[in-house]
Amino acid sequence: MEHPTEAASFSKISLNQLTRFVHLKLKEDNFITWKNLMNPVIQKYKLRLYVDGLHPCPPQFTSNRNKGNGIENPLYLDWIDEHSTIIMWIHSTIFDSVIAYFSRSTTSHHIWTSIAERFARASSTHLIQLRTKLLSLTQGNKSIPSLINEIKSLSDQLAAAGEVISYKELVLLSKP
Repeated sequence: MEHPTEAASFSKISLNQLTRFVHLKLKEDNFITWKNLMNPVIQKYKLRLYVDGLHPCPPQFTSNRNKGNGIENPLYLDWIDEHSTIIMWIHSTIFDSVIAYFSRSTTSHHIWTSIAERFARASSTHLIQLRTKLLSLTQGNKSIPSLINEIKSLSDQLAAAGEVISYKELVLLSKP
């Protein structure tokens, strides 16, 4: 397991640059896609320990036996710096209309788990709706290219959310 202080490079990146990594803002119907964009950044910058709550805040002060009083812990200062950057970054990837759901969250771990709890169920429902729509497509009075584009759009949305449709399924769906 990598040491949490190795994440120190994350706080040195500007928020403008961070928001370019995750260009999609979280809203009611895109949690899985949003999470799939967030996870590589979390992995790359070794933030998993923070958002999973496995790297708790170190004590603010260390004891100084010679002077009898505490001195500020540099690990605490680093943790606060990283933690604040993570919170600001997560907030910058959430639509204003849903950010209020997480206004009481005070740690990156609490925000991350609150988001997952709030949207995971809705995302599962959304995936079912997309798959149902895809399976119920008919040509009707649509042209073949129009039908194929609609199939491709729905399958791309499902793939972006981690639900890949096999090539065989797509071939079967695209037959008029």
